[in-house]
Amino acid sequence: WWPITAGIALKDLQGVAAWRGVLATLATPILAVVVFVGAYIGLVVWILSAAGPGGFGAAAFAKMQGVTQGTNVRIAVNSYTRRTGSPPAHLLELVADGSLDTQYLTHPDTATLLSDIPAGDITLDAFILLPVDEQMAIANAAAEDFPDDIIAHRLGDLVYTHHGFNRTTDFNLWVLIISPDPDANPGATDIDGFIWVVLASGSVEELDFFDFNQALADQNALRATHDLAPLPHPSQVRHSAPARAKP
Repeated sequence: WWPITAGIALKDLQGVAAWRGVLATLATPILAVVVFVGAYIGLVVWILSAAGPGGFGAAAFAKMQGVTQGTNVRIAVNSYTRRTGSPPAHLLELVADGSLDTQYLTHPDTATLLSDIPAGDITLDAFILLPVDEQMAIANAAAEDFPDDIIAHRLGDLVYTHHGFNRTTDFNLWVLIISPDPDANPGATDIDGFIWVVLASGSVEELDFFDFNQALADQNALRATHDLAPLPHPSQVRHSAPARAKP
């Protein structure tokens, strides 16, 4: 009503036709609405195109979840290390002491369930129902069962590679890899085309599946400079077969 009233007033003051007066006062708000709607549509189109063929609900969501998962595990490892003075020997220790929620042991785009994850002689769905002292006993026993030359072990969709070195040895060393549990996801070696790694620096890197083998080779070259054994592909690290240093 105000633009129309102003348009009529403009007609009388300027001596122009009524339609020209109304149009002059309505032009700015109409143009503002058109620009806003156009910008919004453009933003939505850009987001969907950036997400790739799978759309925002697939590729982009998987990316976001991978980074979130890696970040939360990193925070849990750092928190545990500050409290105890050393990094966890087994990821189960993070679950037992409440540092890590079990939701971050699996990526939502894999078929891995808590009932698929071993925790001593039981599975993780039963493990989390036990009293804390029993959980810690199982976690400690699992760590003690590791061979002396272990370099990586798996818990769910996580492969923990923080064995045999301190975080400050080299901030570019990998301490964690997020990849699908091969026992619960037969044949899968990536999650929607991606594998995530957490560096000792704390940063989370998202690696395209096709670039991962080269990234792994580069990481093993870096590990060699610190007299650390090379890591296998994470798909080869199973709950029943932790990775060991090769003679």
